[in-house]
Amino acid sequence: MPVAPSMERSLGYPGYRRYVSFTRNECEEVYWTDGIDHGCTNVGIWESFVKHPLIGPHLDGYRLKGRIVELEELTVFESAAEALKVELEELGDAILLDRKERVAYVGFFARVFLNLVILTAHEWSLNEWRRPDDEEGEQDTDESPQTVDQSLQSQLLEWLDASIAKAS
Repeated sequence: MPVAPSMERSLGYPGYRRYVSFTRNECEEVYWTDGIDHGCTNVGIWESFVKHPLIGPHLDGYRLKGRIVELEELTVFESAAEALKVELEELGDAILLDRKERVAYVGFFARVFLNLVILTAHEWSLNEWRRPDDEEGEQDTDESPQTVDQSLQSQLLEWLDASIAKAS
């Protein structure tokens, strides 16, 4: 999947860590997490991005929007393991971006998140991509969705369109 230089900023990621994942939540916001921090952003170009001719084919068959399984739905299963499997499947899929190598992977949200946590822990142990404000208690607790600047969103689509034009 092609990765624009501004992809993470255009999708609302404000951080600096090497790995970050993106998906869509039930409120139609882009949910991002980097293994330490997370947040939601209002990104008006999400549908244009995931359906773009350069991106869409790489996302074919993936469901980048999960749904919360209600507790009542989980009572119909014969075992807790079966209920957990269904609940994890309903989380959908996610995009995992390696910001250093500029490579994106797509897969099952639970698997992406597990890999993200392992990669973040590894980076943490190497003291890579770490800042002094990472210490516990220094995190921003504002949980309201942020809105991404329209010019950043436009940059992403313009880069994708220019990439198609170059290839022709």
